[in-house]
Amino acid sequence: MAQHTDHLRKGEDVYVAMSIVAGGLAGLTARSLTAPLDTVKIRLQLLYKSIELDPRIKVNNSILTSMITRMYKKEGILGFWKGNVPGSLMYIIYGATQFGSYTYINSLFSHNHVLNQLPSQVYSTLVGALTGITSSTISYPFDVLRTRFAANQSTRNLRLYATIKDIFRNEGTLGFFRGINSSILAITLSNAIIFGTYESIKIYSEEQLTLLENTSSNSCYVPYKFAYQILNGSAGSLSGLISKLVTYPLDTIRRRIQVSTPHSIHLLAEHKNVYKSYFKMNFIAVGMKIMRDEGKLSLFRGLGINLIKTVPNSAIYLYAYEYFVSQLKN
Repeated sequence: MAQHTDHLRKGEDVYVAMSIVAGGLAGLTARSLTAPLDTVKIRLQLLYKSIELDPRIKVNNSILTSMITRMYKKEGILGFWKGNVPGSLMYIIYGATQFGSYTYINSLFSHNHVLNQLPSQVYSTLVGALTGITSSTISYPFDVLRTRFAANQSTRNLRLYATIKDIFRNEGTLGFFRGINSSILAITLSNAIIFGTYESIKIYSEEQLTLLENTSSNSCYVPYKFAYQILNGSAGSLSGLISKLVTYPLDTIRRRIQVSTPHSIHLLAEHKNVYKSYFKMNFIAVGMKIMRDEGKLSLFRGLGINLIKTVPNSAIYLYAYEYFVSQLKN
């Protein structure tokens, strides 16, 4: 059976420059198709106790429906694309550095005798974790900008250059890295899970398909072949789903820290006193406070819409990378 090349597999030889270009294009493609869902998800993560919604527009007691209704009435349809410019830049830079560093580390480790003896799944998990640290650190300033743009609930849109200048003047360089500790932990875990799970599913399903083809061509094996083909094709979506379930609370904490800034909190948070209490707190303390004041489930607020976004986003992201690498090789 003809199979598409898996360019993330251990030992695959892909030029780093080619991987950077393909990763950037893959990130932009995924971002462009899921931007509105990302904006709504961030707004839900920033809600305090789910009580800041105007009761006059509350619809069927649904927080999500009420949030979307309020955004549309107050900010218009373009409000759902707030933060799209820094978000797109972040995805381009993140995708380029993620796949570029993955390719570089993969090539570097493949020449190490000890590391090269690791099972492919463990190997991919390790490379993915190191890739996460690299890509999240490089792209993090754009993540801060994206969150602040998305959190802005005023009718006045923020401007990219003015916001960068404002952060630098009032918060210094460190302002662009607010909440990075939780980000590095979350994205390191996420990348390790994504790449490790992706390769585990691909290897398992391909092994089973090969075994079925070598043992029998009887028609009774057709359903099994179809099931393994579906599993193989769903590797990207499943890896994204699992990673988000594990790391989502850290993502919520990060969002709250990113908007907890004294000079512009009036634009970014309705419950200012709550967000002021996060000043100078580390991410563990913020997480404990959220659970204490709002309950454990508040750390998962917006998870549903995030999963709706994540499953296609991860599938598009990984598929687009493979597609662009293949096109660049031709």
